[in-house]
Amino acid sequence: MICLVFGTAAQTQYSETINSDRPGATYSANTLGARVLQFQVGGDFLSNKFEYRSSDRDLLGWQFDGMVRVGILERFEIGFPVTYRNLNQQNVTVGNTEPIESLMWGINLRGNVLKSNGKTPDIGMLAEVRFPDAEMERFAEGIYQLFLLNISQPIEERITLSSSIGMVRQSSADFVYTLNLNVQISPRTSLFVEHYGSYRREYGPTNFNN
Repeated sequence: MICLVFGTAAQTQYSETINSDRPGATYSANTLGARVLQFQVGGDFLSNKFEYRSSDRDLLGWQFDGMVRVGILERFEIGFPVTYRNLNQQNVTVGNTEPIESLMWGINLRGNVLKSNGKTPDIGMLAEVRFPDAEMERFAEGIYQLFLLNISQPIEERITLSSSIGMVRQSSADFVYTLNLNVQISPRTSLFVEHYGSYRREYGPTNFNN
């Protein structure tokens, strides 16, 4: 991840630390601050199991995520995400399939609603739209829409509990959530444990741990 600050904007950054949505799945409740440009990248290995009526699907693969974030105001920013995903579908009733490749790009708007005073939580909201590359996505499900409420609650000086709660809408509307417990070891090092999952109408609840 690279963070660039224009001109003398170092004093105007809303947070003294770099706000990043990596490496976990929980979105930051804070914004970058006015006149701040940030690039963040990351990758994930994927292993999802779906059970639906008489057929099962095991999806194994990886994905690459990139994001350009632009601070417009102290509490408002615009982001430009892109995701490339490569999946193999296994253990299916009808047999295995060829790798599924997909590329999505989009735009999001993020705002900080409440800034923590050390006891109260940071609260933010995010709305995102992504568009699939029809030439690469063999099973494109249409426009991806994401709406999240992001909350970060300080527990102690170096311990924070964060969560993202909301809805994803693509082929159907799905409920999604994350819970992230972060412990700061040093000014430059922290450890976290994260639980995240979703409820999809056609498959029922699916849970993951990170």
